[in-house]
Amino acid sequence: RDALMHAEREESSHGRALAHRRLGMLGHANGDQHTAEQNLSTAITLFKRLGDRKAMAECLLIQAQHRPGAEDTLIGQALQLSRQINWSDGIDQALRLATPE
Repeated sequence: RDALMHAEREESSHGRALAHRRLGMLGHANGDQHTAEQNLSTAITLFKRLGDRKAMAECLLIQAQHRPGAEDTLIGQALQLSRQINWSDGIDQALRLATPE
């Protein structure tokens, strides 16, 4: 939360996006799915405004692991973004999530 407050004070969209992504990850780790999803959605919106497709894909992959019923759509979006920027780790992660063992 301190990082988010600092980013807002500095008017750093990139810093705000990173802080929201981290808060989303922490929310999932702590079992607070609602807060996690709010923060990840905000991060995706900010990263989209910044044109950061890799960070968007990262957030979508995080969401896909925690949102039953929506994972196919999220994985598809993450895979598309990863392919657009030729991000091999993102492509691999998306394909692994799409075809669980």
